[in-house]
Amino acid sequence: MRWEVYLVLLCISIPTYFILLRVFKHNKNSRKYAIALASAIVLTPILYAGFTSLLIKTMSGEPSQEFNQTKWLAAKSERFSMGDDIVTSKLLLDKDSIQVKELLGEPNMKNSTTNSWIYDMGTGGGGLGFLIHHLSVTFEKNKVAKVDHHSVKD
Repeated sequence: MRWEVYLVLLCISIPTYFILLRVFKHNKNSRKYAIALASAIVLTPILYAGFTSLLIKTMSGEPSQEFNQTKWLAAKSERFSMGDDIVTSKLLLDKDSIQVKELLGEPNMKNSTTNSWIYDMGTGGGGLGFLIHHLSVTFEKNKVAKVDHHSVKD
């Protein structure tokens, strides 16, 4: 491990020790200092792992919101936060091309070979780097059969 990890562990363990001493202050046992120290030694790596996981999740998480047609049409660069809702809510499934255009507007690209439309959803999310997002709408028998939210690291 790098020395920075030991420094962080030390910074976590000292307050943890003193908090545990306060927890055990009503304990008349003379071993409360040893118990607090042992508890701090056990709790410190658990707290470190929890804080680290929370930090990574916070930094790498993508914002998500429900589909809003007004926001979708107005802020093309911020559409990526609605992409997952469009997919999971199955909003477009079994709709025809006219209904899709009414909801999402004109696609940025139409692929006649795969019978799919691509909507650019802007860049963002990813926490540690920007991702380029797009929504792929695939038609079968003139109805939406599949919707995918794709992202590519910039």
